[in-house]
Amino acid sequence: MKYKPAPIVCFAYSRPDHLEKMLLSLQNNNLAQYSDLTFFINGADESTNKYNWQAVIDVTKKDWTFKSIQVNIRETNIGPKNNIINGISEMFSSHEKVIIVEDDLILGPFFLEFLNDALNKYHFDKNIMHINGWAHPQLIAKKNSTAISRYMSPWGWATWADRWKLMTKDDNHILNKISNLSEKEKYEFNMYGKVDWEGMIKRDQEKIDNTWDCYWYQAIYLNNGKTLFPYKTHVVNNGFDGTGEHCGDRDQNYPFDKDYNLKRTKNFVMDSSKKSLIYDLNLRFFNNMFLISDYISFHKEKFKSLDNFKKFLKKKFFND
Repeated sequence: MKYKPAPIVCFAYSRPDHLEKMLLSLQNNNLAQYSDLTFFINGADESTNKYNWQAVIDVTKKDWTFKSIQVNIRETNIGPKNNIINGISEMFSSHEKVIIVEDDLILGPFFLEFLNDALNKYHFDKNIMHINGWAHPQLIAKKNSTAISRYMSPWGWATWADRWKLMTKDDNHILNKISNLSEKEKYEFNMYGKVDWEGMIKRDQEKIDNTWDCYWYQAIYLNNGKTLFPYKTHVVNNGFDGTGEHCGDRDQNYPFDKDYNLKRTKNFVMDSSKKSLIYDLNLRFFNNMFLISDYISFHKEKFKSLDNFKKFLKKKFFND
């Protein structure tokens, strides 16, 4: 082995079936048997399904084949944001690099190899702050290649302790620092109007949502950081079934890859200062696929039949 694999941290709460499927896929990775795995399970409260919560703990105690397993159970429910941010920070108190997964992911067989290779290759490249395991579907996918972006995905990822310090430094993890920027900067931060990242931060500040990834993206943006994407995803999100707090119930036509890469990602970009095609591919995906699919999903009743569509047109254009 070329290097010691990074420890894996997994966040879970009350979805035992999802967690077990994720762990089965993670265990199928060649590096799993050499990797330490740590769980952070959010505590139960009055709204918790206690049966599912206990079942999650039972899943962590099964006979998994990782190098070691440590299970941390929160005494109280501190919310997903604090569970994840605090858990990652706790991991970095004794590790310099970490791979992060959540219970609703299905991981390809080369997920761990890709993230560990990337952590090793970009260890000294401080421009790279985040390694993405997931990538959006593309018409032309260079299945063994990577690209540089400034956007991030929290669906199976990795980073280093010194980069994570930029998240907690100057309260980047709890303050809204985007709304004080210029309109041009805010527009850029929001992926040129494609995704309302600033709105996510605002809703968390107002206690409407409980979100953490918008703060990590804020830290990346404010520090002019870059991220690395595989052209072909090593992760499938299995959480769009209404069971999660932030992933709604999506239909089968939702535009995320249903299949992960069955090949190694081995061609790594070595000049992180250059803008790559994945910048534009990210924007195009969220503009042309994500939003259109959401629109169709939201209005799908109108398209179920010709009569429904005619009624929709009449109401829309003739106030009938």
